[in-house]
Amino acid sequence: MKLKYSFCAGLAALLLALPSCGNGSLKDITKPYLGEYECESARIGDRELTDEFSFIRLELKRGGEFTLYYSPKNGVKGEESGTYVYDEKEHTLCLTYENNGVFKRKFPLKNGEISVTLPIGSQTLSMKFTRK
Repeated sequence: MKLKYSFCAGLAALLLALPSCGNGSLKDITKPYLGEYECESARIGDRELTDEFSFIRLELKRGGEFTLYYSPKNGVKGEESGTYVYDEKEHTLCLTYENNGVFKRKFPLKNGEISVTLPIGSQTLSMKFTRK
């Protein structure tokens, strides 16, 4: 019985502390979408791009920042950074990247997967990122 009361007291103390840790809800603190996503597939038009890269990773960081890491098999590793906003109701990720202009697009993020579809000229870039 003492163990049960100790557990309840500890849980109550944790719940009382949560509002001081940010916006106040457990979901706000944990942000389950944060972390690293591995590119599972990438193609532009009919051309498969996945085989041309050692890796492509997208990291969503606390504070609304992201970094895209990539390493072409015949090139130099690189990275690009920007900001993001996750819409919990729509389950979308809005990425903003600035480099000689502003790129801002929304992509679905559901069940640990980000689906990227972008028109590039007359072709479409399609990528699928999966949470590691």
